[in-house]
This record gives sequence, structure tokens and C-alpha cells, in this order.
Amino acid sequence: LIANGPSSNRIDMVFVGDGYRAEDLNNYEIHVNNAVDAFFTIEPLQSYLPLFNVHRVDVISNESGVDNDPVEGIERDTAMNMSFWCSGIERLLCVDTSLAWSYANNVPSTDSILAVANSSMYGGAGYSWAEVGTFSGANAAAADVAIHELGHSLADLADEYDYGGPAQYPGGEPSSRNASTYTSAEMASNGAKWANWLGENNSAWDGLVNTYEGAVYSQYGIYRPTNNSMMRSLNRPFNQPSAEGFIIEMYKIVDPLDDHTPHGVIYGAVELFITPVEINHPMEIHWYLNGFDLNQDGVTNLDLSLLAIPVGNHIIEVTVV
Repeated sequence: LIANGPSSNRIDMVFVGDGYRAEDLNNYEIHVNNAVDAFFTIEPLQSYLPLFNVHRVDVISNESGVDNDPVEGIERDTAMNMSFWCSGIERLLCVDTSLAWSYANNVPSTDSILAVANSSMYGGAGYSWAEVGTFSGANAAAADVAIHELGHSLADLADEYDYGGPAQYPGGEPSSRNASTYTSAEMASNGAKWANWLGENNSAWDGLVNTYEGAVYSQYGIYRPTNNSMMRSLNRPFNQPSAEGFIIEMYKIVDPLDDHTPHGVIYGAVELFITPVEINHPMEIHWYLNGFDLNQDGVTNLDLSLLAIPVGNHIIEVTVV
């Protein structure tokens, strides 16, 4: 659906569908396209679209729909065994992650999977450990649910809402970047979690960053970065610490350079090059000779013949941020 570069250096997002018979594939196509359109109109995904390739795998099920839709007890013969009412929660839409991966692997490379249920019920789930998210393709909130679940599956974000669990948070410090047991004063002191963002205030990113009590299904003893972001309520922006989490995870998959002059010894006054992955803001590029900045900021080609480098051994470096 979207081809932005080699799979070896892009995030390959793959959609797979469950409960779609061959005659339902037109609807499946619509459901996927709606989600893709929504993904890349929200930040930070919009600015980082060039890092993504997007694929759709047409999976055929024997029956339409998924288990427990519209009520518990209904079973359907589908390719990936998607089901509502997982763990006794109606909206929790589970999938066999191994089967989802087996179908997604029809694509040459897979980094993130979205499993789409042929259903209009409200629901979704995020499997951060498996890089899989789920959503109902025909539900009115499908696009927002898909974005929320991608926050789990790709960015490893926590839920920021405060219901469904014990009132007092029972655990230790979460690994997710958008939930913490530290107050703002403690963060400012220890530099943990979103300490660098404290006090930032931008309405496009859900406003003031502080520590707001209530997250990860508990009301007390656990904090979220902003009042009401996408990981707490649908139809909201991500907050800045969550966006940072996305970007960190993106660059675990994508190198900022698609190509460059090979590392090693070179001879003579050659021209060196780098090929950055072009995103929607410029990279910071700096070239160095023996540790000293050459003031060639932003250039992707460096002609050594123009530098009057004396005969001898030298080290040329370039950094791309």
C-alpha cells in the first residue's frame, strides 16, 4: 500500500484480516485503507511516514465474523481465531499472535502487525511483546482504536486510563515510557522517565507535561504525563513523552542512513557520500577531520580534493542525528 524504501531499512507494517471470506475482501480493503489514512494524519506518525512501508495480506476465513460477536458463546471458523471477551472483558479483542505472524510473513519483511476483525463491535488489544495490535474494522471508532493499539504494539506504551484494576497501583516502576510511580518532583530530582519534558506545554501534544495521578488501570500511586492523551481516551493526540517513545522504537528498526561510503581505509582525494532517510524535517549532519568540525553542516557529499588535506593518515567522520 505504501512503499518508501528497502525493507532492510524501513518499518514494514502488515495488515492481516480475520473473519473475512473471499466475498468480504472488498470490505477488508476499505477497513485497512481507513486505518492507514488515519495513522499518517496523527503525529508523530505523520512526520515519520517516510520510515514506513505498509502491506495488506488478504487472509481468507471459512466464516464471516469472529468469536463472541455479538454475544458470548458464538464461535466462528476463522483463520486467526480472533475473539471478543478475552479475559472476561467484552472489548478485549484477542488474536492468535502466532497465526497472525504466519500470515504476515507472506510479506518479505515484517516489523509490526495489525490484525483486523470483520466486526462492528467496539474492541481491540495490543501485544507489545509480539508487535501485534488488533481492532474491529467496521466499528465507528476503528481508526482511533487501531492508533491506540499501535501505541502498545509498536511504541510499547502503557494505557493511561485508571479503571479496570485495583484503586491503588500494586506494582513497581513500569517499563513503559508514559507511566511512572514518580511524582514530578521526584522525576526532576532523579532525571527518570519524562523528566526532560516537565513543564512543556503544547496543545498539539495534549498540553502541559507534568505528573497526573491515575494510569495503568489504577487511580492512585501511578502517574501519566498529560491530562488526556490518546493512550487514555480516543480522538486525542499523543503526548510528547509518548511521541518520543514512538521515535525511539522507530530508530531501533531504521538506521538514519540508507547508504554511505563504506567504512575503512580510503586513498586519495575521493568524494565521500551519505544517503540519509528523508523525513519531514532535516537531519543534523556534521563532518569532522581528525576530530575537528569541518563546518560542512547539512551536506551529504564531501569532496576531499577541496579540503587541502596534507599528506598522511587522517580520520574523517560524519554524524547524522
